[in-house]
Amino acid sequence: MAEAALNISIGIEVQNRGAEIAVNRVRKDIQMVLDRSMTPIEEYNGPYEVEPILFRNKKLETKGKKMLDDVTVRAIPIYDVSNPQGGRTITIGTL
Repeated sequence: MAEAALNISIGIEVQNRGAEIAVNRVRKDIQMVLDRSMTPIEEYNGPYEVEPILFRNKKLETKGKKMLDDVTVRAIPIYDVSNPQGGRTITIGTL
């Protein structure tokens, strides 16, 4: 009786980069080869907490990087003080 051989190739998508898994079965032995032709994803090492500042943009260089946590954007500070005219002055944000 002839022994059957089974060759399987599976293409998968991992992190928008291709990886190929080939499984070969010949006789009773099973061989598996994993070919990963993808570059590792760089880890983000910048701040994970930011405070808004008036009239200034803050850009976190996160594009294409692996992030380990959520980014927290702190609340915009609001200061409420009395003024010489007897009213209240509200300042929103900092410079």
